[in-house]
Amino acid sequence: MSRVNEHLVPRAAQVARLAARGYQNGLQVAAEQARPVYVRDE
Repeated sequence: MSRVNEHLVPRAAQVARLAARGYQNGLQVAAEQARPVYVRDE
């Protein structure tokens, strides 16, 4: 990420599309292994 737009906010439909793409690409994990990812920590 080279720049940040602090006025943009996630929308549920966009998050769902990203999740579906990740699922299709085999990026799912078991619920007990799921951990949140904080973009600001990276």
